[in-house]
Amino acid sequence: MTALSLSLLLLGTMENADMNQEMTRSERIRYTFTEVRVDTLHLLDDLYAEEMVFEDPLGKVEGLAAFKVYMEAMYQYVEEIHWEYTDEIIDGDVHALYWTMTLRTDGLNKGRPFSVDGTSRIVFGEDDKVIAHRDYFDMGAYIYERAPVVRWFVKFVKRRLHKAVEEVQASARNVEIRE
Repeated sequence: MTALSLSLLLLGTMENADMNQEMTRSERIRYTFTEVRVDTLHLLDDLYAEEMVFEDPLGKVEGLAAFKVYMEAMYQYVEEIHWEYTDEIIDGDVHALYWTMTLRTDGLNKGRPFSVDGTSRIVFGEDDKVIAHRDYFDMGAYIYERAPVVRWFVKFVKRRLHKAVEEVQASARNVEIRE
């Protein structure tokens, strides 16, 4: 690495640190996830503590280093991603952030963009960095209904479940309640 490259890297890190000190926690969360990509995973260092836990429907990861590896694997095939933040609830160090993620990747939905609604529960620690982050979203809407082989099976199961629910509802309408 040349001296110029190292200087530019350090300058960029210092600018990010200064900017993060001026931003609210909500702004830091939104900024990080709007900007993070495979080549900008260093942004996670400014938001997350070294000893943190991340969990989503795919699994659980402990520690910032492991989280960065996880995020790199997740973003590796992402061609486009956009976050729309729809609501937020803050209670002390706990933030609940409601979002819609629009994503495009070759492996899902025939390469066409699709959207998934979700919620993140984010907990800040004493050093003003995230110590716990859990994402909640419908895994079926995210992957199962978009993967070519699994899509047919998921739709088949949903049709069967909807039919069963309709039958139960029809039966319930025909039930007399005696007192």
